[in-house]
Amino acid sequence: MINMSNMKNVKRILLATGLFFFTGIVFALDVNATSYSGVINNGTVLINGGIGFGSSVTGLPMKMPPLLVSAEYALPLFTLPWTLGGVIGMSMEEAANISSSIYSIGARIAYHISIGVPQLDTYIATNIGGTVCTNSYTNNIEGKFLFAFYLGGRYFFKSAFPLGVFLEVGGGTHTHINFGATLRL
Repeated sequence: MINMSNMKNVKRILLATGLFFFTGIVFALDVNATSYSGVINNGTVLINGGIGFGSSVTGLPMKMPPLLVSAEYALPLFTLPWTLGGVIGMSMEEAANISSSIYSIGARIAYHISIGVPQLDTYIATNIGGTVCTNSYTNNIEGKFLFAFYLGGRYFFKSAFPLGVFLEVGGGTHTHINFGATLRL
């Protein structure tokens, strides 16, 4: 049974997301708010694969940290450097005879800020979607609203080389730090 009972929290989260992006855009105006960093361009596809670290979703000890995959497409909106895409992830928690599997899926939008460092793409991003938790003890399936925001960066080893690394720091449903590999197409 999916529990989406508290709409006040959803409204607060959406308001916080709007304020977060507005603050990010105002901050970015002092740097470079009108173009990508040089390592991505209009039409670039970015695929991240990584691992996350954070807090427990169910209160059980973490058996497997969150694994995540995201894909983004560089698409300027109103001539500003945005990427749009999606993210999926899974993790497992376990204690004694109880185990939980957590699956997440969501939309992702990121605003890119060029800070003038070659091969570095910096951004602020938010994920909005849902998380499904299964519980082996009660055989329940519970749905939760997914909201996360991150400050992130991708470093590509050479401007023509499509492989790089990413690091995201922020907060949301259960990961606070994500890192891994990035493929640029």
